[in-house]
Amino acid sequence: MNKDFDLSDSGELKCFLDGKVEQDRNRDIVRLSQEQYYNDVLKRFQMSDCTPVDTPCEANLHWTASDSPPLDKKNTQVVRNYHQFIGAYMYLTWFTHGDCSFAVINVSGSC
Repeated sequence: MNKDFDLSDSGELKCFLDGKVEQDRNRDIVRLSQEQYYNDVLKRFQMSDCTPVDTPCEANLHWTASDSPPLDKKNTQVVRNYHQFIGAYMYLTWFTHGDCSFAVINVSGSC
């Protein structure tokens, strides 16, 4: 690759896609964390005091259009905040919280 690209060694990777990277070379472990982003999202959506659970949603949960108010009855600010919330959590599921992807994808279509 050095032949085709101008490369340099910047040392051990510490951050990647707004996430923290911790490496333990002795034990061959790489740990990815988005704790700061996660806490920022909770604060932004006033959920800092929420209680964590082991299972993010019911296993057989299926949302339908009837679970959401009709479009003409929806508050546009609430819908905008909901979309921003879902987008923020989708980002978390892609990088470090894949276990929550089913719940996030399931509720993303309900508004």
